[in-house]
Amino acid sequence: MILNKASWIFAKKVLLAFTRRNKSIERSYIRHSAAFGPQDPLLSDMDATFFVKAADLSALLTARKKIVEDLSKDRMLSCFVRDAIVLPSTQNAYDLCKKYYPFRSAYPFETWRSPEDSPSLGMTSMERRLPLDHVPENSLFHYFFPVARGKKTPHNREREFLLRKVQKDSALVGMASVPDRKISFYAALLFEIDLWSSFYQSLQFSAQKGRLILRSRLKYEYPGLLACWHSRGRTLKKGRAISSVWIYPGGINEDAPHVVVNLDSHVAEKECEEAITAVVKLFQRSRCSLVFGSEATMIG
Repeated sequence: MILNKASWIFAKKVLLAFTRRNKSIERSYIRHSAAFGPQDPLLSDMDATFFVKAADLSALLTARKKIVEDLSKDRMLSCFVRDAIVLPSTQNAYDLCKKYYPFRSAYPFETWRSPEDSPSLGMTSMERRLPLDHVPENSLFHYFFPVARGKKTPHNREREFLLRKVQKDSALVGMASVPDRKISFYAALLFEIDLWSSFYQSLQFSAQKGRLILRSRLKYEYPGLLACWHSRGRTLKKGRAISSVWIYPGGINEDAPHVVVNLDSHVAEKECEEAITAVVKLFQRSRCSLVFGSEATMIG
């Protein structure tokens, strides 16, 4: 308890100095880390969220690149920050974090701490409801993808578990169409992807005009992964289930690139299962983090 309190005080002091050095940051927050994996047995690891001046997506990406580079050079801050999230400093972004942030049930916006907050500000108590599913709200990364890749054992009552997850996430984002029956793994996966696609499509920038469009780079920095994709079999060359494949570098504490397979918005459950099974087999020997989604979730 004493070590945790001391680490919070130290983290806020270091984060305040970092925020003041980076002129693009208007406000920053820290919270307990939602990351899975080895953590310090004595001190709580933390995540940082930065709200930056960004009139459009290009400005946001530029600001994010500098923040990530500066974080990697800051020996003290990089010791306990597991992940960094960069968002535009707009009222829309603040509202989305308050209402729909993916880790809200475990770490709601009210429990995030800014280095400028009053030290007397109390922490919000959290409500716990049964059954206690030991899967974070970011279930795409921590349940669906590991299970699809054979890295995680499915829940022993998976259909009931999946139904609870999609109903809870539907209520979180305010979707009107909520499943009221047991659903299969791939149907639930597609539902979750659609749900977060709608969430990220609602994110706005201060000077945004029209819909966001991302264009792929012509310079390929991962020739091995590109060659692997070009060697794909007949199932993946049909082009009915997959709309695009994106590759981008890993995060602050990751050394493997991400391979993101964006599914078509109208893909059927069976086609989705066949495509994912084929992709997992194709990249099973490649050194990468393999995830699935849509281009709308990737813009987020």
